[in-house]
Amino acid sequence: MSQALSCISQSSVICGQDIAIYKHHSITLSSIQDFWKGKVGFQQYPCVANVGTTAVYTASGNVTPDWEQRNDNNLNIHLPYVAQNKNLALIMYRPEPTPPLIGSDFDSTAVSLYWRAGDFDEVAEDSLWLLGRQAEGYVAVRRNCLNTTSGISACPTIGGQTWVIMVGDSGLYGNFTNFKNIVHNSTFTEDWYYDYVDSQYVYYAKIVMDTTTIEYAWGVDSTIATGVNEIADNDFTIYPNPAIDVLRISTNNIKGSCTIELFNISGQQVYSYTGNTQNIEVPVHNFSNGLYAVKLSTPDGKLITRKVVVAH
Repeated sequence: MSQALSCISQSSVICGQDIAIYKHHSITLSSIQDFWKGKVGFQQYPCVANVGTTAVYTASGNVTPDWEQRNDNNLNIHLPYVAQNKNLALIMYRPEPTPPLIGSDFDSTAVSLYWRAGDFDEVAEDSLWLLGRQAEGYVAVRRNCLNTTSGISACPTIGGQTWVIMVGDSGLYGNFTNFKNIVHNSTFTEDWYYDYVDSQYVYYAKIVMDTTTIEYAWGVDSTIATGVNEIADNDFTIYPNPAIDVLRISTNNIKGSCTIELFNISGQQVYSYTGNTQNIEVPVHNFSNGLYAVKLSTPDGKLITRKVVVAH
């Protein structure tokens, strides 16, 4: 039961977590950073921008045109990873699977944007960016997609998705045109890759805005998430570590033909062997110094990954 419900977290404003707050005249950007990311949660405003008299924020879950009708206790079906640097915030979503026993209310992994266009004196779009001006205050949101649901900007989550929020005003950037130009010249990067060293799929995002850079690589340990790490420590030994010339690998209590693979830090396979793995020797004298991943796969589908250092 505890494993099935490990995706759930509850919080309040007295959670003891650090809150990042940026304020300049009538604009603010505040967030709770790196707080139970991916979990089903009850933190209503992980990141919110305020421009004059209006608020802008994202929320996960069922897309409801009338935001006042949302569940007061659960404005986020799954919590994001948030990193804020001054007036810029990176907001990443990567929901963990939820078991059926917690109910259908948590099925939706969509992320929607709270944006009251009528509150702004001026609104502009630049590709995925949505920008607004109220008096001398500005806000920009990089949406994950251009989809809408019932007139609300909303994106389904396929694996992961990232939004960006930035605030500014005339005192920081001059007129609204200058603010739009800075946003237009920003660079956003998004990628998925497999980390062979830690045996995990990593979701990566990066925003470069003017002189500010925020990036984050979000990995989920697949050996924990899938429950496949079932091989006892004494059934899979590697020595010496660090290795100089030869790496010795031994398996015990494992019947049948196994596969052993070595990967370098870039994820390239540098060695592979299939057969009896009770005692094998891997020559590493031609390997470059550095960190490697040793992956063992058994006939019954179990696997385990260990780290080893080669140092000549």
